[in-house]
Amino acid sequence: RRNGWPLVVAIGGDGTVHGVANGLLADGHTDVALGHVPAGNGNDYAKILGFGRRPLTTNLRAVLTGPTCRFDVGRV
Repeated sequence: RRNGWPLVVAIGGDGTVHGVANGLLADGHTDVALGHVPAGNGNDYAKILGFGRRPLTTNLRAVLTGPTCRFDVGRV
């Protein structure tokens, strides 16, 4: 749990985060904390959030203990 919300951690690249987020939303799980540990090739989403090339354990620790932020989602 993270800030009282169930926590789901996606370890992978942009496609992994996209797939996990879409799966959660498709199943109606909107009250969830989604953590991202970048482990892909491009990791553009992680770059936007300020994650640099850091060891996996450092990024995982940040997901578990670092600051959180809210994102709006939409369907096109």
